[in-house]
Amino acid sequence: MTTTITQLHAFVRCEVAMIFVTNEIQDEITRERRQAHSLRIYLYRRANGLKTLEYSSNGQEIEKARALASAQPFRAVRQKGADWDEVLGLDTSIKNDNFLTAYFELCTPDATDPESAYVWQRLLKECGRNKIKALRKWRTAGAEALYRASTQRAAPMSGIEVSKSKVKDKYAKKGTGTRPFKAPIRPSAIPPRGRVKEA
Repeated sequence: MTTTITQLHAFVRCEVAMIFVTNEIQDEITRERRQAHSLRIYLYRRANGLKTLEYSSNGQEIEKARALASAQPFRAVRQKGADWDEVLGLDTSIKNDNFLTAYFELCTPDATDPESAYVWQRLLKECGRNKIKALRKWRTAGAEALYRASTQRAAPMSGIEVSKSKVKDKYAKKGTGTRPFKAPIRPSAIPPRGRVKEA
């Protein structure tokens, strides 16, 4: 009887643990879907050169000067001390993702480049086909880029490289002037000292 009760308790504990694991996996999937949706909006806004304005009037983004000029009631969306993304506003999920940021830094040109909008349009098309797949692919590529950069920075130097790095350049190069010492003479060419008996 006691073994069946113990087995029943173990079974119940397994079922409860499976429920918690399932919820954690579900939360991760939900978070990933939310981030993929934010990524698509981010790419759309970057491709079209849109920025989030810091004020809102009647549910629409508006510039503060325009709201003051038209005497419309408005409120500040951006709060002091809160994170802010120029493209998405209060949603900083893309800005805070180091892997995605690294990928975008590598594959996209500066905003002043005329081909910048084209690159963002291409990324938007790729994201439009499958948001989650694009998100995973770009995060992986960004992680690889960061890993390579960190290994290049932290590559250990050999003893010779360390000693060369500590010496100034003018002392590290080979001398070009006359040598202070004469070339060594062969021992057989040295004449004997004193009287030598002939045999």
